[in-house]
Amino acid sequence: PQIVVANKIDIPEAREKAELLQEKLPERYRPVHLISAVTGEGVRALMQKVGTHLEKARRAKKEADDAAGS
Repeated sequence: PQIVVANKIDIPEAREKAELLQEKLPERYRPVHLISAVTGEGVRALMQKVGTHLEKARRAKKEADDAAGS
């Protein structure tokens, strides 16, 4: 899985460009997570998304290992 992130959204032009990016990206790369490292906006939601993806990957690996008899 891939997570697309646009940073610097505390700058108005960057937010506008990130929103255009979201519109133009293929569906499989959406949503674009908008964050600002300066203000912290969107960072918590991004970390939750990363955690969710990691947990799914761990579960899938465990199931594959169990199925292989490891």
